[in-house]
Amino acid sequence: MEEAWDTFLVSGKVTDYLRYKDAESMQVQRDSARNLEREWPDGTNDCSDRDGFKCNAGG
Repeated sequence: MEEAWDTFLVSGKVTDYLRYKDAESMQVQRDSARNLEREWPDGTNDCSDRDGFKCNAGG
């Protein structure tokens, strides 16, 4: 992502800026996916039971 920013700073091209924003967006998506996959030490997942309560679903 930093390389894309450096390229934009040198070129000033809109396409290079958009490439940087796309890389930034992809990083945010990866970070969000990692948070969704988080498991607790007891092996349960942090997700909703669809009843509005956030707890161990399907347990």
